[in-house]
Amino acid sequence: MNKRLVRNSAGWLIATGLRLTGAVHRAHHRALQRDCTLALYFHDPSKDLFVRIIRWFHRRRYRFVSIDELDQCFKAHTPLPKGSVWISFDDAWRRNLTEVIPVIRDWNLPVTIFVPTEEVRRGTFWFTHATRNSTVLPEPFRRNVWQLWYVSESTRRQVIERLFEVCPPSSEREVMSVAEIAEIAKIPQVTIGSHSVSHPLMPNCTEEELRNEINDSKRDLEQWIGRPVRVFSYPNGVLIIE
Repeated sequence: MNKRLVRNSAGWLIATGLRLTGAVHRAHHRALQRDCTLALYFHDPSKDLFVRIIRWFHRRRYRFVSIDELDQCFKAHTPLPKGSVWISFDDAWRRNLTEVIPVIRDWNLPVTIFVPTEEVRRGTFWFTHATRNSTVLPEPFRRNVWQLWYVSESTRRQVIERLFEVCPPSSEREVMSVAEIAEIAKIPQVTIGSHSVSHPLMPNCTEEELRNEINDSKRDLEQWIGRPVRVFSYPNGVLIIE
């Protein structure tokens, strides 16, 4: 069975259980009463799903805040806004241009989009490319592509670079281009952040590899968009503000 279908079905069952037991209602009440901000992050949602989620929060009087507003709270040591939501997107999926960006403009939503620069240059993600072409991978990854998530970064990179040599990506992009990143960076509601260079499994990286992933991505993004890049999303979900 498709892993995504299994994951989504499991998520639906858990969400239904939380709703029926009243856990969602209680969490919603606490969020509106406490000095906290809900971090809501996406990858590649459909427009219909994204709008339904935004509408749910809007009807319940949540306020959408930008990363700059959160940064000001952190620096001033002031409470986070009650009932606030911060929205981010990982990976710069190209479908965000048609499914997400129009909604951001229509609803005037501040969002942060975290970009892996090497994936932008290639036009595809190494993990989707490896999954689609697993029969070309060397053993043991051919039998179990998920083993790539548990090896050293040097091994992962060597395997993936060889894969792209043997199987070049198709001309159909699944990641935004450099020009498209530069264009959405002009939208007032959008903040561009770094998501590393190659979207590695960062716990598997050496300190030097980590420095290169963070610094090189920041440098390239700043060249592309012509402004400082001050936020970084650690692949696997950790946010760092400069």
